[in-house]
Amino acid sequence: MSSRSLLVYGGAFDPIHSGHLAILKAAQKAVRPDITLVVPTANLTVHKNKTMLPVFLRLQMLREAIRGLPKTSVLTYEVDRRQPIYTWETLREIKRRWPGSSLYLLLGSDNLAHIKTWKNSLRILNDPRVTLVIGKRWGASNGFSLKGGDPRSIWLPGRFPSVSSSLIRRHFTGLSQGGIKEILRLIPRTVHGVITSPSALLMLARAYIDARIPAGRHRHILGVVRLAVELAKKHGLDQNEAALAAFLHDASRTR
Repeated sequence: MSSRSLLVYGGAFDPIHSGHLAILKAAQKAVRPDITLVVPTANLTVHKNKTMLPVFLRLQMLREAIRGLPKTSVLTYEVDRRQPIYTWETLREIKRRWPGSSLYLLLGSDNLAHIKTWKNSLRILNDPRVTLVIGKRWGASNGFSLKGGDPRSIWLPGRFPSVSSSLIRRHFTGLSQGGIKEILRLIPRTVHGVITSPSALLMLARAYIDARIPAGRHRHILGVVRLAVELAKKHGLDQNEAALAAFLHDASRTR
């Protein structure tokens, strides 16, 4: 069996943004892989942080974002396990499914700076079948050294947008200026329909309430949401719309 090349791009993608796509397209151009696998985390990451967007919504956004990219698919291995999975475990599973393949692990230079702290990082760095593909991020490290020599690596030319998922989440929860217009500017146009869908807006409203509303009023809002959903069901009305209105009825009362 001839060796195949697999480009592997993992992350929470909470949410996916234009910077993710830019580095992915550049890596595909540089590596020309036979297969590209985009691997989202479960709702709880290895850092014990819960993602803001639930997995079903992140998967919808990912699939729309990568539509049209050559030989690219979403691998749901980590999602299907429903628990935090370390990178070395995911790579082990990929090698099991595609025996004899060469793996190209794509990451930004901001993640590269912390790779030595990853669980079993040496199993990745010393693996002859794994090559790091690194995109330079503004303000992040542009070099890396490992005792005994540098790992196999490919540095992508240029630098990539400084946009981050954490910045977009701050826009979602109202902790940064910009609002929905700025969010739509930072995420791929192909996912605009997903992020503005009723189910997505409901999740974003809940994220806003969780982030901004004091505990006492937070409990009150959740009670109103439950009542609104019950009344909508009873009268044959849209339950998502009722829940969204209930979530937002006190959204400005952040004190």
